[in-house]
Amino acid sequence: MKIKKRSIWGIIITVILLFILLRFVSWAEIWATLQKLPFEALVVAFFIYFLVYFFRTWRYYTLNLKNVKFSRLFSIIGLYNMVNVFLPFKTGEVGYAYLLNKDGITYSQGIATLIIARLFDVFSILSIFFIAFLFFESPSPRVGSFLLTFFIVVFVLIVSVILLVIHKNRFGVFANKIWKFFNIEENKVVLFLQKNAARVADAVKFIGFGKRSFLVFFQSLILWGLMYYFAFFVLRSLGMELTILQSVIGSSIALLLILIPIQGIAGFGTTEGALTIAFVVLGFQIDPVILYSFSYHILSLFFSIIFGLLGLIMYRKPKTQFL
Repeated sequence: MKIKKRSIWGIIITVILLFILLRFVSWAEIWATLQKLPFEALVVAFFIYFLVYFFRTWRYYTLNLKNVKFSRLFSIIGLYNMVNVFLPFKTGEVGYAYLLNKDGITYSQGIATLIIARLFDVFSILSIFFIAFLFFESPSPRVGSFLLTFFIVVFVLIVSVILLVIHKNRFGVFANKIWKFFNIEENKVVLFLQKNAARVADAVKFIGFGKRSFLVFFQSLILWGLMYYFAFFVLRSLGMELTILQSVIGSSIALLLILIPIQGIAGFGTTEGALTIAFVVLGFQIDPVILYSFSYHILSLFFSIIFGLLGLIMYRKPKTQFL
């Protein structure tokens, strides 16, 4: 029932956002922009995307204690990612744990590794965003203030999660006192945060936070570094005039917005909306930004489908054939 409701909301969100965004551009313009992408650039972009999948698989391989063969896990990641991008509200996340369960990994461990991966995603995005921010020349004081405020808010949230992981019980008591002081302990948002914060803490405890955390963080940094370069390379190849720092800052804002589990069908509307907000804040014109956002998103979906189908072919092979 919940999945059906989420699907309905996903359709509603997609229709509303597409209706708004397509008032600025047309599908004909989007198709014309995609056709401008040189074949050589398409090949390079595909290779970068392959490296993204390689490091993503390596990271889950580390988190799953190498209990699943690398090539088998690569096929699972391809399938899971394809399903996840096409379902609203990220309901496809459960598919990862389901597929792992068929290879002897419990649902608890599968969900735990997924939560830890998302946590390191945020760590990596925030780290890269901060480095880029140090060298970024803001187009105006307002933009600079906005970016600084944005960073501080996300940083505080991350520190809160770390404190929760290290001192779950103490932090929980302290947080409850704050909620009661403001009389919001029954607020839906507060209850949602408490529930998911507890999940993160339990996942970290389940997986462990030893030496592997440094390796996973390293893998995540490379993974997101490649994703940032993929976005920059594709947008530049499509014709968008931007610097690598502008691409990193804009993509960071969009990524952190997209991480919120509010997503349209195949990400349409929400992805373009997040990218548009991010780059318009940086001073770009809204019409071309929407145009390039749609083109970039469609190309990313195309690659996701390719790796998803490749994953399906590999997954159907007998387990004994996997390296």
